[in-house]
Amino acid sequence: MSAALVQFQPRFVWWQAVCEGATIRLLFSMAASIMPMILYPWWSDTFRPIYDPIWGSAFWATPVADVGACVRGFIIGFGIVTLISVIGKWQSYKKTVYRLHPDRIVISERFVTRQEKELRFSAVTEVSLRRSVFQRLAGLGSVYVATVATGQGEWPTVSLVGASSVMASGVLLRDIPKSDVVYDTVRALMERSRPA
Repeated sequence: MSAALVQFQPRFVWWQAVCEGATIRLLFSMAASIMPMILYPWWSDTFRPIYDPIWGSAFWATPVADVGACVRGFIIGFGIVTLISVIGKWQSYKKTVYRLHPDRIVISERFVTRQEKELRFSAVTEVSLRRSVFQRLAGLGSVYVATVATGQGEWPTVSLVGASSVMASGVLLRDIPKSDVVYDTVRALMERSRPA
């Protein structure tokens, strides 16, 4: 086993974490907050004994009170989901390490699921660099390394809690500083490891 040429971690930027997943969190919070109004007749009879001490009896009084409760639920729900999402991403990034060796990439993740993946440069078919608006503002980028089994252009979607760098047969080096340098290095190592 050769020593790693370079070892690095994704960089966590709190405002980027808040902004990047905001649309999906808004959607889920909005959907969850209107559920009491949609299910009002069944909801009020079934859950009134549970929610009266929390929301008060005004929650069940009129549809106008239900709208107020939905707005409160949306604000509280969005805040909680955002907080969980940001903390999850922070913890995930804190425990993720990327290592570039002369012949392979090794990724170690130790957050919720402990996993380690090794991807040989000889199997790599594509290397892509992606820098979203928020990544550019933070001076970061992501490098996607694909193999034949991965397919083409598969950028993972937003995750509500944390994120994984390990995919079926490829890897995504997320939110890394100097991503253009890492991209060029991975491409050079990939070219060097190809048979003549």
